[in-house]
Amino acid sequence: MTRPFDLWGQRGWRGQEVAGESNYSKEIRALFGRSFDPDGTEITTQAHLIPEPANKYDRNAVKVVCSGKCVGYLPKEDAARYAPVLTQLINQGWTPQVQADVWGMERPDWDNPRRTRFVCSVRIDLAEPHMIVPTNMPPSDLHTVLPTGCQAPGLMESWLAGFQGCGDRVGHRV
Repeated sequence: MTRPFDLWGQRGWRGQEVAGESNYSKEIRALFGRSFDPDGTEITTQAHLIPEPANKYDRNAVKVVCSGKCVGYLPKEDAARYAPVLTQLINQGWTPQVQADVWGMERPDWDNPRRTRFVCSVRIDLAEPHMIVPTNMPPSDLHTVLPTGCQAPGLMESWLAGFQGCGDRVGHRV
């Protein structure tokens, strides 16, 4: 069983292009379902990044998967930089995931203007490879990440109770 791992460094800007979307237009069109508007539709969804070391075209290939469907690949030069880190996460039982913007519309066909064709684009929010995982990888066992600050009621009080007798040094930086 794999567990989802939100890659670090996502800032809400989907600047990383996905290559080969035109080869997966049927799969991408299916992502929109009934909410598709032929004049243009965009959705934001989770994308899993799956290395494919057995890919016959590129041993560093990284497949981009949305809702269980392949929607393209990282460009070859980028895949070579990301594949080692993503492979390490997969080998630890994690499924690397990022936010993706998926866009599509119907346009007149170049060869026959009376027909339309589906055109699409996929972009993902992906930081540089050295920024997508913490220096100390996540634990392999199930765990909970605690919220930052004092947002967890009683958490700070129970933590401070362990420092009884420390005087005025508790809570102060040295």
